[in-house]
Amino acid sequence: MNDLRILTLHHDMPDVKSYTTILFERILPILKSKKKVHITWLVHKNEKIEKKEKISNDITILDIHDFDNAVQVIQKVKPNLVYVMPGLNAPDYALVLAAKYFGIPVIGGEIGIEFCTKNMKIQFLKSLITQFFQKSISSHNKEKPQLMGKGRFFIYKNIFLLKTQIAIKQNKLKIIKEFFWLLFMYVSRSRNIRFNSKFSVDLHFLDGEIMINQLLDAGFKKSSLIVTGNPIYDTIFQEMQEIKDESKYSKKNRVLLVTSNVFGFEHNWVKIKKDHMIKKVISEIKKHNKSSKHNKPIELSIKIHPSRESLEEYRNLIHKIDPSIMIYQKESILELLKETDVVISTSSGTAMVYGLLLKKPLIIHDCLELDHDELLERELVVECKELSNIIPSIEKAISFNPPTKNIDEFFKDILLKLDGKSAERISDAIVNLLDNNIQQSN
Repeated sequence: MNDLRILTLHHDMPDVKSYTTILFERILPILKSKKKVHITWLVHKNEKIEKKEKISNDITILDIHDFDNAVQVIQKVKPNLVYVMPGLNAPDYALVLAAKYFGIPVIGGEIGIEFCTKNMKIQFLKSLITQFFQKSISSHNKEKPQLMGKGRFFIYKNIFLLKTQIAIKQNKLKIIKEFFWLLFMYVSRSRNIRFNSKFSVDLHFLDGEIMINQLLDAGFKKSSLIVTGNPIYDTIFQEMQEIKDESKYSKKNRVLLVTSNVFGFEHNWVKIKKDHMIKKVISEIKKHNKSSKHNKPIELSIKIHPSRESLEEYRNLIHKIDPSIMIYQKESILELLKETDVVISTSSGTAMVYGLLLKKPLIIHDCLELDHDELLERELVVECKELSNIIPSIEKAISFNPPTKNIDEFFKDILLKLDGKSAERISDAIVNLLDNNIQQSN
């Protein structure tokens, strides 16, 4: 097979950073060195996108609103490989069903370890209800918010799945049973969702060895699991030797506060907690900078989620207190960390792992009262229990050296190898899967 036609989904345009977009940034150059590759992005937003169809010889962007079901998507794109995020998202699941119907190999990623957990079923249910009836603001017509915009799109996505099931002639009784099962799983927000073998595909790329036994116990086939490491960290391995620690010579301690998106949704309870943390941190730093007793002033900047948080809301919150604070959203977290002396967050997550790799001092203030936080439990970060102690925590973090054994065990469990070759291993696995599929069909 000389030509590789990949079909994948994304919740936004491909220029919005996510695990999926970064994955393809890493693997496409390697795949293109071996095959002619064309990738089609099926974008599923609650509103139609402006820019679509073929934008280059090797990239096409399609809008889910132009299709009734995933079968139509497959018939239009004619892919020989489909990539999804295994789980409850209806368009992903619909595409898996359609691809399997046509005998097309499906690969999936990011069934990674949960960095932090909390039993939030009641809060999550409240968030679902709130979001369902929430108005959505169209980027085309901001003056007329759409009533129940998110709720309507949730219904649309599940009708898309239903029409896919009908198109592949799935048994009606099975469709009904599956509808209620999916609804229950979605509302209950069970921790076992990601590990349910119903969502298994032909090949899963795992970040670390710690995931294998959990997935085997859940019923996944051993042949479908391959430990590759996480490609979103590859660039750091290539650059971290070149980064020099200049904090000793800096006239300021540059602090980056990262607003992690822990639960995949922004319930009002979570927002209140995070807003309080941000305001308190700003207040304590302002008091510190006004004091004549400190050695170095602190320069604070804030990085919010690239797509799930509102830049305007954070500007309204933060700039009322201090308009000089920089707020970043779309910018590369890696580039920001290079210019940072200390990182603060509410919990473990990708940004904190980046910081650990770059040997940055890390602070977690667990304002969300999590049941489990990976970096805290492994003693790899400084914990600030009371925000009134954030300045002493910053000073403590700068001189804090996590035990080398803890760091080594963390990376072995979570990221397999510190060699920057995760994308290469994934690319090789894809080529092998396609070659084996051709041999079996002959």
